[in-house]
Amino acid sequence: MHDSAKEANYYAANETADSRARSFGLMCDRALDEMTWEDLEDAMSDAPVAQRKEFWTQLLSLLEVEPRFIAKQNVSLIAAPLQEAAALAIDAKVRKEIGE
Repeated sequence: MHDSAKEANYYAANETADSRARSFGLMCDRALDEMTWEDLEDAMSDAPVAQRKEFWTQLLSLLEVEPRFIAKQNVSLIAAPLQEAAALAIDAKVRKEIGE
C-alpha cells in the first residue's frame, strides 16, 4: 500500500474513533441529565463492596455532627464514592444502548 493511502486510512480511523468517543460522551451526558434518585440508588447498590462501605462509613460519621455544623463537614468524602458509582452505572447503561 502506498504511504499516502496508509496515511489516509490512519486519519480516517482516527476520525471514526473521535466521532465514536464524542457520541459516547454525549450519550453519557444525556444519561446523567436524565438520572433520577432511584437510578442513583440502584447505582450505589450495584457498586463494589468497598465503594459502598466507604460511602456509608463516611455518611455514618455525619450522624454525630450537630446540624448547625453540618455545612462545615467535608462532603467530598461522601460524594466521591457516589460519583464513581453513578459514573460506572452511566457507562454501563450507554454501553448497553450502543450494544457493546
